[in-house]
Amino acid sequence: MLVSVIIPTYNRAHLVKDAIDSVLKQTYQNFELLIVDDYSEDNTKEVVKSFKHQNIKYLLNNRSKGAQGARNTGLLASRGQWIAMLDSDDIWLPTKLEKQVAYIKITKNNVAGLSTGNAKYDFKNHKVIKYKIPQKRIHTAKDLLYKNYLSGFSTFIFNKEKALITGGFDERFPAMQDVDFYISMSKQGEIHSLFEVLAYIREENKDRITTNYQLKLLASTIFHEKYKDMIKDHLRLKNKAVSRLMVYGWKQNKLRQLRYLHWIFLGMFIDPLNLKWVIGHIIRP
Repeated sequence: MLVSVIIPTYNRAHLVKDAIDSVLKQTYQNFELLIVDDYSEDNTKEVVKSFKHQNIKYLLNNRSKGAQGARNTGLLASRGQWIAMLDSDDIWLPTKLEKQVAYIKITKNNVAGLSTGNAKYDFKNHKVIKYKIPQKRIHTAKDLLYKNYLSGFSTFIFNKEKALITGGFDERFPAMQDVDFYISMSKQGEIHSLFEVLAYIREENKDRITTNYQLKLLASTIFHEKYKDMIKDHLRLKNKAVSRLMVYGWKQNKLRQLRYLHWIFLGMFIDPLNLKWVIGHIIRP
């Protein structure tokens, strides 16, 4: 089974080499590696071209399309029946593809996507900071509408045909890109998880979106609108979605987000864990 590995990258020449190395060291070798350069301004092309490996294909976008646009470039150019994503600042452990392919072959047509556990990793000091293992084997759309239990794209492998049916990666999202894609894929089949850490996530890379509340607010607004029909009849899901809008808006000093305050009080009774999340983010510097 041919697996197409897609690494989207932008101005990460200093990091992408480690990501490429981790793919080439996989125990499962029936793959093609598509490195999508999203019109970088550094020497990414030279770094990629320094690898003399027959399975590597370098793709250059003719303009910067963002991470989702770069992923779509790779998706459309891929030849494999299954697609494995790897962010250019993360790495895989050597048996990741082997174990995911073995699981897919056992479950056959039931699986649309498969994630693994991961670890936040300090590459500078070569130590694990925190392990994250999925909480259950199968996650539904309802699960993922509440929370991204699967972590980022670097853990995920998915069926190409089913992804094309969904329209690929939604390029409107500046954040929440992974969970949006997982929800879309869950409509095409089951989303499974392996209870094993098979990817390292680069903790010290601070150009991630996780601290950009402006982008998070925009993404949450798009997310809320896109899935409003799935959320509206579930009080707990609606409370969670509205909580995101209020918290990220509050971080932008937009007092109009106070119109959602009654939902926070409601959360005291229907979702105390989410209320703890809200308070934690509001008081966080």
